[in-house]
Amino acid sequence: MEERLQNVLSHAGVASRRAAAEIIAAGRVTVDGLIVREPGARVDASTAKIAVECAKIQAKITETRGEAEVKAKFVVENEEALGLKRRASAFKDPSLWADLTFADALNPDVRIRVIHAGEGTLWTDMKGASLAVPAQGKK
Repeated sequence: MEERLQNVLSHAGVASRRAAAEIIAAGRVTVDGLIVREPGARVDASTAKIAVECAKIQAKITETRGEAEVKAKFVVENEEALGLKRRASAFKDPSLWADLTFADALNPDVRIRVIHAGEGTLWTDMKGASLAVPAQGKK
């Protein structure tokens, strides 16, 4: 049974009827080896060999997916930054937030003994100290 080419592509799940019409008009569809540019061309889907140039369609899908991933990453990173800004704004002095985040990143196995050696003199005895601070978000 013959039906319109754009309907055949739509029923096959290639694209919507409107998008299929655009693909056909762009010359990206062949029927029995011949390029067809008329969306309303009648074909018998059961006997005709219909091919769609998929490279451009796949490229567009990949491009759209990439754009979506970039936008999603931006939204996530922006929200994380806003959260950090809100937490830091809870402190009146920005240096207090810096001290807290530095102390939070220290190795929990570090033990420091502070020895008072007289007026204005403190000695420290550090066991298991490490200068390595984990990267942001990798605690």
